[in-house]
Amino acid sequence: MSASKPIVTSAIEAAGGPSVVARRLKVSVQAACFWRDGERLFPEKHGAELESACGGKYTRKDMWPDEWQTIWPELGEPEPVTQAGAL
Repeated sequence: MSASKPIVTSAIEAAGGPSVVARRLKVSVQAACFWRDGERLFPEKHGAELESACGGKYTRKDMWPDEWQTIWPELGEPEPVTQAGAL
């Protein structure tokens, strides 16, 4: 499963650039540059942290538009709450 490169690029820039993202995700600046430039796939394990780093401007749903429901089913719409005994 791969994240949308343009969205990852935008999210990294919105978060302050590769060096800021690298510090926050505890990875090398080179890794963050590879993700930004599309040289390497952005790992799902860092999706929530990048979403947070860019202030939610780009979400995991944006980064993985075709796969987010499989990766993070908890991000789906909550089931409607029904009251017991209600008709």
